[in-house]
Amino acid sequence: MKPAFAHFSLGQLNTRSFAPDPEQAILHCNEAIRLDPNYLDAFPYRFLITTYGQMAISMRPSGWRWNTSL
Repeated sequence: MKPAFAHFSLGQLNTRSFAPDPEQAILHCNEAIRLDPNYLDAFPYRFLITTYGQMAISMRPSGWRWNTSL
């Protein structure tokens, strides 16, 4: 597993747990971007978290899929 994907996954976990922590999720997304600037999934997810916070996670379109093949 690539380190950028691991941090991205931790960021998602921080927004989907019983005690969401958007600030920690943003830090993990930033780390994923720092480790791999071409890891494109981290950018829109960070945007959603910083713009809308926890509300954004539930607002994603139903057909939304993250590109996890990288």
